[in-house]
Amino acid sequence: LCSAPLDMTGLSPLVEVSCPACGVPLWARSIWNQYEILDTLGEGGMGTVYLARDKYLRRNVALKVLRLEEGGDTTETEKLADEARMTALVEHPNIIKIYNFGQSQGEFYVAMELLPGGSLHDRMHQPGGVSEEQALHVGISVAEGLEAALRKGLVHRDIKPANILFAEDGKVKLVDFGLATALGGS
Repeated sequence: LCSAPLDMTGLSPLVEVSCPACGVPLWARSIWNQYEILDTLGEGGMGTVYLARDKYLRRNVALKVLRLEEGGDTTETEKLADEARMTALVEHPNIIKIYNFGQSQGEFYVAMELLPGGSLHDRMHQPGGVSEEQALHVGISVAEGLEAALRKGLVHRDIKPANILFAEDGKVKLVDFGLATALGGS
C-alpha cells in the first residue's frame, strides 16, 4: 500500500475502488459507528439493508441505510426516524426488534434484528410454495403483530409478502413500518 489519502465520501459500503496513486483495489468504508458492514442483504425504495456486526454487543444485525440524493433530503431522514421509533414502540414476538438509530458519515441508519429465514415472498416463489398450514401460521402471526401495533395506535399500511420475514427458528416477523401512521394521522 502506498498510504496515499483516498476520499471515499459518498461511496456505498463494500464497493470496490482503486487507489488513484498506486491502483491497489480497496473496499469502500465498511464501519458505521459501532457496526462493521459484512455483506449486502437487499435494496429497497428507501435504501440498502446490510448484514453488519455490532462490535459492542458482539452480534450480527440488519443495518438499513437510507439512500440520500445529493444534498440530502430531511423528509426521507424523518421518515426513517419515524419508522424506527414506531417499530420500537411495539414490543411483540411478531414485530422486528429495533436496536438503534443513528447517523454515520452523513447517512442515516437503523440497526435491527437480523432475520435470516427469508421473506414470505421468497418462500411463495420456491418450488412447492407455502403449504396451507404454513399460510395459516403466517396469517395468525401477522394478525397478532398487527394487533400489538394497533394497541400502540399504529396502522402498518404496507402488509405484503416481502414485509413478512422469518427468524432462524421460523418465527414470523412483520417489518417495514415506513408507511405506518398513528391512528388519527394521515
